[in-house]
Amino acid sequence: MIAGLTVNGTQVKEAIFYQTALNPQGSVVIQACAGSGKTWMLAARVVRLLLAGTSPSSILAITFTNKAATEMRNRIYGWLNEMALMEDEQLIQALRNLYVPQTHLQNAVLRARNLAIEVLSARDSLKIYTFHAWFLRLKSALPISDSAALFSTVNTAPALLEMNAWQRFLNDVAASPSLLKTYGEFVAELGLENSKRILQLFISKRTEWFCYTEQAANPVSFALSALQRLHEPVLQATPERFFREHSQSLGMLAIALGKSSGKKAQECADKLMAASMLDASPQDKIAALKKAVFTQEGAPRQLFSAQKKIDLNLIAHFKEIADALIQVSECLNAQRLMVLHHSWYTLGHALVLAYEKEKAERGQADFADLELMIARLLEDPSAGADLQARLDTQIKHLLIDEFQDTNPLQWRIVRQWLSGYEGNNERPTVFVVGDAKQSIYRFRRADPAIFPAASLYFKEYFDAALLATQRTRRNAITVNDFVNQLFSKNNGPWGEKSDPAGPFTQQITTSQEPGKVEVFERLALVERQEAPLARHPLTVPLTNDAESALLLQARAVVRRLLELMHEQKESWQWGQVLILTRARNALPEVQTALREAGIPYESSHRGGLLDAPEVADMQALAKVLATPQANLQLAQVLRCPLFGFSDTDLLSLWPLEDPIVQPRGWAALAASKQPLYQAAYQTLSRWREWAGKLPVHDVFDRIYGEHEVLKKYAAVTPLQRTDAAIGNLLRVLELALDAHAGRYPSLSRFVQTLEEFSRVESDEAPDEALPEARNSVLLTTIHSAKGLERDIVVLFDTHRQIKSKSPASEQVLIVWPPGAPRPEHFSCLFSGLNTSMREHWQMQEASRARIEEGALLYVAATRAKRHLIITGSEKRSKLKDSWWEVCAGHRPAQPWPDHASPALSHLSEHDLPKTVRFVESLSGKVKNAATESTRPFVTAKTDEEILHTLLELAGNAERKFDRDYLFQKAGQRLIVPFQKVQQVWPKALKILSSPLLKVFFSLENKAYSPWNLVSAQGELQRLDRVVYWGNTVWILAFKDIEGPPGTVQALQLTAYAKTMRFLEPKRSIRCAVITSEASLFVLDDLTGEFLPIVDPSQLHL
Repeated sequence: MIAGLTVNGTQVKEAIFYQTALNPQGSVVIQACAGSGKTWMLAARVVRLLLAGTSPSSILAITFTNKAATEMRNRIYGWLNEMALMEDEQLIQALRNLYVPQTHLQNAVLRARNLAIEVLSARDSLKIYTFHAWFLRLKSALPISDSAALFSTVNTAPALLEMNAWQRFLNDVAASPSLLKTYGEFVAELGLENSKRILQLFISKRTEWFCYTEQAANPVSFALSALQRLHEPVLQATPERFFREHSQSLGMLAIALGKSSGKKAQECADKLMAASMLDASPQDKIAALKKAVFTQEGAPRQLFSAQKKIDLNLIAHFKEIADALIQVSECLNAQRLMVLHHSWYTLGHALVLAYEKEKAERGQADFADLELMIARLLEDPSAGADLQARLDTQIKHLLIDEFQDTNPLQWRIVRQWLSGYEGNNERPTVFVVGDAKQSIYRFRRADPAIFPAASLYFKEYFDAALLATQRTRRNAITVNDFVNQLFSKNNGPWGEKSDPAGPFTQQITTSQEPGKVEVFERLALVERQEAPLARHPLTVPLTNDAESALLLQARAVVRRLLELMHEQKESWQWGQVLILTRARNALPEVQTALREAGIPYESSHRGGLLDAPEVADMQALAKVLATPQANLQLAQVLRCPLFGFSDTDLLSLWPLEDPIVQPRGWAALAASKQPLYQAAYQTLSRWREWAGKLPVHDVFDRIYGEHEVLKKYAAVTPLQRTDAAIGNLLRVLELALDAHAGRYPSLSRFVQTLEEFSRVESDEAPDEALPEARNSVLLTTIHSAKGLERDIVVLFDTHRQIKSKSPASEQVLIVWPPGAPRPEHFSCLFSGLNTSMREHWQMQEASRARIEEGALLYVAATRAKRHLIITGSEKRSKLKDSWWEVCAGHRPAQPWPDHASPALSHLSEHDLPKTVRFVESLSGKVKNAATESTRPFVTAKTDEEILHTLLELAGNAERKFDRDYLFQKAGQRLIVPFQKVQQVWPKALKILSSPLLKVFFSLENKAYSPWNLVSAQGELQRLDRVVYWGNTVWILAFKDIEGPPGTVQALQLTAYAKTMRFLEPKRSIRCAVITSEASLFVLDDLTGEFLPIVDPSQLHL
């Protein structure tokens, strides 16, 4: 019997475990650790259902990301296709691997032969969706008369909506005297920025707010009444009541303390008497009394410790007054809390309504709306009956993957649907798999406590077997041992007792790899280099401790990777490396270090809009037009592609001499007689004049047209970023027109809106799209790493402060018990206004935050198959605890190897990897070369350039596309007329339609078009198209020629192939030229000559 597998709490053999899990007739809930094969089990269960004769349309499989749904679908269909083609012996073994009982094997073999055709040709095929995709399907089935079905699109990027909703809200406030008064009081209490931030919490928590108040006629009154009832016990202890009940005893206490021999007691007596005699409000007198009775830390003063003879009655009397003052303080806190919540509920509800109106006018909804709509429809006695009946007749088998990521509203929907089956023999089978230890999406409202609650529900009402597997196939022995050490003590790294996952169970691994775990010593901070007081901003850079520490740490990691590459030699693949960060802000520094070393990488980093340099330039321009004295922004505008000043040109505008004697910046630009400066001054002055008369959108629209902004940026931007740069510049125009309906009071307001949009966009946390895997390092955040695994995993920058044990302030406190239809509490944790009535909830929330820290560490560590590396840097302030501290407590930190010093500049040339560097590493060189070139910004585009672009945009012959859109897109990219593109299109169409060339433009083969590389010698190489066909990589060049290609093309492709062999050492590399006549010429590796190909079969030679 192999350990790590249980059914209903009893350890079982592997065969019994999987027979139970995959039995088509039984319901199961599976708690499965990382690397245990959750997706395999779910896919296998689906295939077993199909083999048992289940109709594909009666199966509903739900997961949480489109990527996971696609992977599940591909795996199932792949198995079905393979089984259709297998020999009998292979097929029988495959069915045994799916734990088909021996008595069913013969029928299963017969059915497996035709299963692929049956499933693929079924009118209603398998339903494999995300929750939201399923909800959209349910919505689409609603009658058009149903108001809930009227929205036309789902908004997945609410940044612009939030901005417009805020403006609408402010307009509503200005139009309502009562709202205006409430808003003024709220801002006066909390400040403008703080009040805005706290109010905007309402938008992010609007679903919980709607659920909390959905049965109330007046949501604000309902919420206030609930908060009042909660604090009713402490609201009784008012200052007035305190003085009524304790005035006499307070005076007696002061007299008794005054007679005491202790100095502290006598001082306290004087303060008590002074406070009692104050001519002030009761609240002020209470504050004075608290100073007398309590220390600055809030503890009762120790007045009697130095006295030999202690009056016990006096001590009791003093304690009575201290306790009463604590009660009064809490009463005052509760009173202030009620006042603030009156404003917060009132204004927050108004803001949410403004947000809803903004969506309604656009005909949009978001996924939160979708969830709430389906939940309410299912609970509606009339409208929900039809939807319930449709679900009952269509779905007979429900499968849910990654159940720990379910949020309360999703569970409410599933439970509402299934509640009609409780105890019914016609109920569907249920297959649920997940792992509460991997619940890391609280910011998306996921609640790991739902998993154990749902397990008990399915056990009671669906007779589900409860399975658990703590057996991983992924982690090497040492990695698995390290994970066990981290989590086996006190239920986790930080000793939280209320973890929904329960006590950690030791995991076992089936891997035979010994593995390795390295915890490196924290890198010391570089001594701070203070900039001179009179720092010249163009010659002396600002220093940033955090960035420099991260960059040094990243360079140290790169050194270690280079060392591993040297050790493994021929077997080394950069694609086996995964670098994980806790926060996004560490990604750019790691990218920099990888680029410096020439290491290929893919990154999920997506900053806000202002992270794009061209958008930052436009923001700087807006600031200059509003305030010409904005020197830093003026320097940026003059240096950027708009004007193209050199460093020398800029330094002459900002001389080091006294600015009183020598004009600087805008004044120097205005006073200069040099043509370069005069032209820039006249242009900016004209733009400033426009800015004083025209809307912001019109100003930038004119600038874009007059100054050929798109052309200038297209000319100097690296090839692989050109489309993104042009798109970002157009996005600025779109924002100027779309946000607030194009109405901006000033350029300054537009700048603020750009910054706000970038912040909101950056804060959004949808699924971060990971790039397609190539032979390159993958760099991403832990939240994006679910489902990934790599041989070598680096946990980067782990010496960070984890979530505090104390409750966080200025966040929304929501109490939503698992299984409850709605929250039972909804309030705001204002800073410094904690009350005992909410303290237990706050402590639970803080505990959940720390539990999620443990889950994040667990997810990160279990991505490693063979080798786990953990790094960190010292911080200026001492941290109480961190991931690094926890890891180093189980694996002593080791010094960095001497040759892995953080100073990357010590690398000799032979240390650098002989591999491909993506063109990002040369972006500066490309940009400088383009800037210094004497060629015009836009040259006439040849037919060959247009042909390249059309083939790149069309993508493949099987893709459906709008030709007009295609021509327009190509014209915008190349800045050529529509008609010119139209003339070249027949050549592109001939290539795409050619049977000979079909394999190079088929969806079946992975392709990249174009692919920019840099050779080992630093030369930029632009491959027109790269196609992966079997074990061969085809490098294709498109040429607008009639005859065969010549020697120049042969040499060029040979150089490309040489670079590609570094990237794909285990694949065959072949090169070919496709001409505009749809002819194909393949380069012979031995002779260096091009061979004409006329038949597709020749491609296999």
